[in-house]
Amino acid sequence: MLQTDYVHPFGPNAKLEGGLKATMRKVTNDFLVEEQNSNGDWNPLSAFDNNMEYNEKIYAAYAMFGNKVNKFSYQLGLRGELSDIRTGLLKTNETNKWQYFNLFPSTGLSYQLNKANTLQLSYSYRINRPNSAT
Repeated sequence: MLQTDYVHPFGPNAKLEGGLKATMRKVTNDFLVEEQNSNGDWNPLSAFDNNMEYNEKIYAAYAMFGNKVNKFSYQLGLRGELSDIRTGLLKTNETNKWQYFNLFPSTGLSYQLNKANTLQLSYSYRINRPNSAT
């Protein structure tokens, strides 16, 4: 994973944030299914004997602007992601490729009611990616 972030202030209450992130991972899984015959011997099933390889590259960029005016604060942001995913079954030389681009907006609003209480509202679009157990 590679990541860089930058924050540029505009006066005492406003700021612009931006960043880049690249995530790359490779997962392999060697699998074999066997069947027990009537003699008690185990025989491999050739259709279920392979080595799966999963390659994922995700490139992202984001920008977010925030400001505070009196008791009201806001943040507006947008993240773009390019996903490049390739899977392969190595023994049978089967491959699949997916490449797609997504936009993820976010916003946050807050209003300070008094010194102890603030009313907040936020929205962000997120996705969950599967993790591999190692």
